[in-house]
Amino acid sequence: SPIELAMKIAWSGVDNNRTELEPYLKNTVFKHQFNQFSKVYNWMLVTAIFAGLPTFVYYKYHVAVEKSQAHFVTAMAPVIEQVDVISSVNYSSQNRLDLFIAEYKEKKHQDPTIAQIEAVKKMIADSNM
Repeated sequence: SPIELAMKIAWSGVDNNRTELEPYLKNTVFKHQFNQFSKVYNWMLVTAIFAGLPTFVYYKYHVAVEKSQAHFVTAMAPVIEQVDVISSVNYSSQNRLDLFIAEYKEKKHQDPTIAQIEAVKKMIADSNM
């Protein structure tokens, strides 16, 4: 029995009882080797997690930023085109021309001629300079 063997080893030593310990020693050596492997594996896993996780998060963050920037540029393209159109029109001159046309229609009950519109445009352009 294991208890009797333990008492025998305690009194006479491990070296004197190697043959009787042989079945137990194989199991013990294997457990010791497995524990060493497990300890190394655990440290490798912890190192991989602490080194790999921040790298992975950093990579994912920058990929998300690039995607959002590309999406923003695509989404804002119509707005930028509209801003270019708005900035190319002199609304002060346009409003004055529209005001002239509206007042002409109100007073004369007809549309101004193209020549009259061109003359007003020229006067507006000269007054803006």
